[in-house]
Amino acid sequence: MYFYLTKLELLARVRLGKEIAQWLGHVDETDYTIIKWLTVGKTGSQYYVLYQESFDDGDEEFCDIVEFSPVDPDVDE
Repeated sequence: MYFYLTKLELLARVRLGKEIAQWLGHVDETDYTIIKWLTVGKTGSQYYVLYQESFDDGDEEFCDIVEFSPVDPDVDE
């Protein structure tokens, strides 16, 4: 199922302090898959955009990509 936000819905959610994620795709390597996405949100009066990459650690029971292992664990979130 696909779910698309209108521009007004997107702005309203961010203004309410909710994060929005945008899937950017994945890269298949020989031994692993990397998942890429953006997160947009607001802290106080500032907006932020985070580019994130993580290894696909998931399976049918574990599919929360926010909890997957980051590709570069030294990058502060």
